[in-house]
Amino acid sequence: ADDLIELMDALGIEQVHLVGWCVAGNIAQLAALRHPRRLASLTLVCTTPTDARMRGVSQKDLEDYSDSPLLTYQMEFSNIAATGTFDV
Repeated sequence: ADDLIELMDALGIEQVHLVGWCVAGNIAQLAALRHPRRLASLTLVCTTPTDARMRGVSQKDLEDYSDSPLLTYQMEFSNIAATGTFDV
């Protein structure tokens, strides 16, 4: 998130309309929280792991990892890899 703002600074961009999809949505949320004046708008697509249970993540897991959404995704990917339920 901070790297995004640094890039904006380097390009002389004061404010953006930011769209974040999946994990990028979590980064966009951090950018909005840390640098709210730099965003003209924020659009999030599929950033909430509402279907996390089907990927091996329980409600308790989500509560344990609520401080860091990226850790939740890392856990989901580990579960998917362990079960082999992904296409190569």
